[in-house]
Amino acid sequence: MTIAQHIQASTTPIEGSNTANAALLKATLAFDRIERHEAQCSKRWGIVIKLMLLVLTQVGGLLFFLISDKLGWLI
Repeated sequence: MTIAQHIQASTTPIEGSNTANAALLKATLAFDRIERHEAQCSKRWGIVIKLMLLVLTQVGGLLFFLISDKLGWLI
Protein backbone atom coordinates (compact mmCIF):
# COMPACT_ATOMS: atom_id res chain seq x y z
CA MET A 1 0.00 0.00 0.00
CA THR A 2 1.42 3.36 -0.97
CA ILE A 3 1.66 6.38 1.28
CA ALA A 4 -1.24 8.13 -0.48
CA GLN A 5 -3.46 5.09 0.05
CA HIS A 6 -2.55 5.05 3.75
CA ILE A 7 -3.53 8.70 4.10
CA GLN A 8 -6.76 8.24 2.14
CA ALA A 9 -7.65 5.18 4.22
CA SER A 10 -7.27 7.17 7.42
CA THR A 11 -10.62 7.75 9.09
CA THR A 12 -9.57 10.75 11.18
CA PRO A 13 -9.51 14.09 9.39
CA ILE A 14 -6.18 15.89 9.23
CA GLU A 15 -6.28 19.00 11.38
CA GLY A 16 -4.59 22.17 10.24
CA SER A 17 -4.85 24.81 7.61
CA ASN A 18 -5.72 24.18 3.99
CA THR A 19 -2.22 25.22 2.97
CA ALA A 20 -0.64 22.63 5.26
CA ASN A 21 -3.02 19.95 4.01
CA ALA A 22 -2.25 20.84 0.41
CA ALA A 23 1.49 20.69 1.09
CA LEU A 24 1.11 17.31 2.80
CA LEU A 25 -0.88 15.97 -0.13
CA LYS A 26 1.70 17.29 -2.62
CA ALA A 27 4.56 15.68 -0.65
CA THR A 28 2.63 12.42 -0.43
CA LEU A 29 2.08 12.35 -4.19
CA ALA A 30 5.78 13.07 -4.72
CA PHE A 31 6.70 10.09 -2.51
CA ASP A 32 4.34 7.90 -4.54
CA ARG A 33 6.03 9.00 -7.78
CA ILE A 34 9.42 8.18 -6.26
CA GLU A 35 8.21 4.71 -5.21
CA ARG A 36 6.87 3.97 -8.69
CA HIS A 37 10.09 5.23 -10.29
CA GLU A 38 12.21 3.01 -8.04
CA ALA A 39 10.06 -0.01 -8.89
CA GLN A 40 10.42 0.65 -12.63
CA CYS A 41 14.18 1.14 -12.32
CA SER A 42 14.65 -2.10 -10.40
CA LYS A 43 12.77 -3.98 -13.13
CA ARG A 44 14.91 -2.38 -15.84
CA TRP A 45 18.17 -3.13 -14.02
CA GLY A 46 17.03 -6.72 -13.53
CA ILE A 47 16.54 -7.10 -17.27
CA VAL A 48 19.92 -5.46 -18.00
CA ILE A 49 21.75 -7.79 -15.62
CA LYS A 50 20.03 -10.88 -17.08
CA LEU A 51 21.00 -9.84 -20.61
CA MET A 52 24.59 -9.13 -19.55
CA LEU A 53 24.86 -12.58 -17.94
CA LEU A 54 23.48 -14.15 -21.11
CA VAL A 55 26.04 -12.33 -23.26
CA LEU A 56 28.90 -13.24 -20.91
CA THR A 57 27.83 -16.90 -20.96
CA GLN A 58 27.75 -16.94 -24.75
CA VAL A 59 31.13 -15.21 -25.03
CA GLY A 60 32.59 -17.65 -22.51
CA GLY A 61 31.24 -20.60 -24.48
CA LEU A 62 32.65 -19.21 -27.71
CA LEU A 63 36.03 -18.59 -26.08
CA PHE A 64 36.08 -22.14 -24.69
CA PHE A 65 35.25 -23.53 -28.13
CA LEU A 66 37.96 -21.49 -29.85
CA ILE A 67 40.63 -22.44 -27.30
CA SER A 68 39.60 -26.11 -27.43
CA ASP A 69 39.80 -26.05 -31.23
CA LYS A 70 43.19 -24.35 -31.18
CA LEU A 71 44.62 -26.89 -28.71
CA GLY A 72 43.21 -29.79 -30.70
CA TRP A 73 40.91 -31.05 -27.98
CA LEU A 74 38.04 -31.32 -30.45
CA ILE A 75 38.01 -34.33 -32.74
